[in-house]
Amino acid sequence: MRTKNVQKVLDQSDLIAIPSSVVKNKNKYLKSEDILVSSANSWNLVGKCCWVPELEYDAVAGGFISILRGKDSVDSRFLYHWFNSPRTQTTVRSFGNQTTNISNLDHKRTLKLEIPLPPLAEQKRISAILDAADALRQQRRKSIDLLDQLIQSTFLHLFGDPVTNPKGWEHCSLKEYGVFKNGLNFGKGESGYNLYSIGVGDFKNHTNISGVTALSEISLNKPPSDDYLLENGDLLLVRSNGNKALVGRCLSVTPDTHKVSYSGFCIRYRIESHELTSSYLVHLFRCKSFREYMLSGGRGANIQNINQQILNSLDIPLPPLALQQEFANTVEKIEAQKSRYRTQLAELDTLFLSLQSRAFKGEL
Repeated sequence: MRTKNVQKVLDQSDLIAIPSSVVKNKNKYLKSEDILVSSANSWNLVGKCCWVPELEYDAVAGGFISILRGKDSVDSRFLYHWFNSPRTQTTVRSFGNQTTNISNLDHKRTLKLEIPLPPLAEQKRISAILDAADALRQQRRKSIDLLDQLIQSTFLHLFGDPVTNPKGWEHCSLKEYGVFKNGLNFGKGESGYNLYSIGVGDFKNHTNISGVTALSEISLNKPPSDDYLLENGDLLLVRSNGNKALVGRCLSVTPDTHKVSYSGFCIRYRIESHELTSSYLVHLFRCKSFREYMLSGGRGANIQNINQQILNSLDIPLPPLALQQEFANTVEKIEAQKSRYRTQLAELDTLFLSLQSRAFKGEL
């Protein structure tokens, strides 16, 4: 297991194999109910942990992972919920020993942390309550993931794979149907004019940003020119980032009447033709095969990046407009359901955090 496997739920989709002969100590093998802890990572990820379920294979942890294993006096789920609580995570992260590029978990200070430890039966009761609340959150997350998969499967059903193009659509270049513009660069010391701005951190897993509720403001010495302001239907792509997984990520924006700009780490694409829809393009860029095709042209020493030249050189399948609009209508309905699920998930997250806080204060 590596740090990338340590997610909210243990990610078993990307594993590497090593010869069993290199494992000299049987205690190195993972056991069900172990807790994996990211012990060498960027500062904001040190201490991140996940639960190890019953595995169908032998596994060990890599060098950037620590294994937290409960003793007989503690219920393993109770230990997991306590270690994964915001307060403990913040404390453990503050212990990190900063090096050039990464922070390292301070095992000695972490092991000295005091955990509230009621009798074992009470620990199990608290764990059962938190597990039940967490299961509701996991179900909602899974529902949202399934809706995302439904959108992608609908895309492939209607349009086929955009790289192999089995439906034989004509190809076009994006420069024929719109224009690109790199984002706004600004200094930290600027002041006098504030406006909303979209940065790489706002992309997350969104396909659209509507309004400005979740956006932060930036300060400039003077208003930017109008071509740095976003319009409804504009697309943004991540141009460069230290995390290669974010490069090329795409979303559409709907700022309505608000003045919203975008970071210099992004590229804006504005459609100027009625033959392309933003919904089709967003999900084209989200398609795995097309993303791999696009990034094969990226260049960079330490980070992979894209630019206008690369984007303009891409062969874009051009299905009929009616089919694109049919897809857009389907996406709109699915996104409305996702929005309802996200609202419910936010409420469940709030409930879980409240229960978690009360649990370790002895109030649950």
